[in-house]
Amino acid sequence: MSAWRLLLLLALVAPPALWGQCAVEQERNCEQSCSDATGRAFNACITSCRARCSKPKAAAPATFIPVTISNGATVTPADIAAFDAQWMQPAELAGTELYWAQCTFFDRYSPETWTTEPEMTALARMYEITHDHKYLDADQQFIELALQYRDDNYNPMPPYPCGYTSPFAPPHPVDAFRGRVMPAWGGINPDHACLNFAPEVTSSLYGYTIATFARIVAEDPTLQPVYGKAAISYANAVLETAWAFMPQVTTTKVGNVSEAHLSELEIYKTKPTASACSIPTNKLPANCLGSNVPQEETN
Repeated sequence: MSAWRLLLLLALVAPPALWGQCAVEQERNCEQSCSDATGRAFNACITSCRARCSKPKAAAPATFIPVTISNGATVTPADIAAFDAQWMQPAELAGTELYWAQCTFFDRYSPETWTTEPEMTALARMYEITHDHKYLDADQQFIELALQYRDDNYNPMPPYPCGYTSPFAPPHPVDAFRGRVMPAWGGINPDHACLNFAPEVTSSLYGYTIATFARIVAEDPTLQPVYGKAAISYANAVLETAWAFMPQVTTTKVGNVSEAHLSELEIYKTKPTASACSIPTNKLPANCLGSNVPQEETN
């Protein structure tokens, strides 16, 4: 594990999207009103719509505070203070960031990976800049949620989070394209015909940031008395994810170097069918979140 060298992303990311606590009917209205949008435009539309639903008190800032960073490549004390003011206040961290991360993992809404994963990566990066344990502690809370709701662990019990009245999948849902339960992060979205599917990209993103935590602890013996046991379990969990996707890894020899990439599953050629992809928005199952964008258009 100590040999891992993972490239880190920039820490100071845009402010996370604030979801509103939408009831099922409000959620469906959001999806219907945004159904003409695609890609990032859809994500922006659905996030804006959700933000208009009622929020818990801790997740309702009175004003929007833009994030600014100093010029140059050096992170300044003012940058760190600005990050802490925006994201590390107890009410903000617990009442908004972790609250909506749990909603994302629980309802398995894959597009919100691009909100949750940057928060996790930012916390790891902030620790490496400051060596302040508060960032590792916060990151660990996100990681615990991620692993709790990973498909092979998914079996939530009431009371359910975020005002939901039922889970969004049966316990340990089977990936409809791979025919088995994946140690990965799946979802049930219209862009794959409302079939349970663990996308390669979302699982890679979550796996990357969890492995980053494990690598930080492995490289610093002073962290190991407190974080060592958890870091080992996280490393093993990420290895489970990596090996689950290993059958899709194709290697190509280029000179003296071997290049590897994830190949598409052969079943993607025939599943889902075109008719299965053409589900009207008003016919989507309650646990199928998103817009009715056809599979071909999404790809």
